[in-house]
Amino acid sequence: MIIAVLSTSVMPKDGLYSIRTVDRERLSLEGIPHYIGHPCTKRIVEKLGAYPSKSRTFRGLKPGEEAICVPIKHTKNKREHHFTRANQKVTLDDLCFRILKRIR
Repeated sequence: MIIAVLSTSVMPKDGLYSIRTVDRERLSLEGIPHYIGHPCTKRIVEKLGAYPSKSRTFRGLKPGEEAICVPIKHTKNKREHHFTRANQKVTLDDLCFRILKRIR
């Protein structure tokens, strides 16, 4: 059960997790809340059907739950002081799509 769209892998709770890269063509973000602040990435996931979450803080996954993680590919990410620049322009092809699942 996918409960969130995130800009990176977020695991605020101890547990056992699996993560796998998936084809974006096989994904639907329709009706899933997102927790993404980066302007370009936010626009892209909203065009794919995700909507802004009510809270800015992701509570974490319960066992059996999944999140779609949409980081900027390492080769495309221009970082400053360990953070992605807010004004960095990215396209759909610059993003990587992964499923993060909490096993237990």
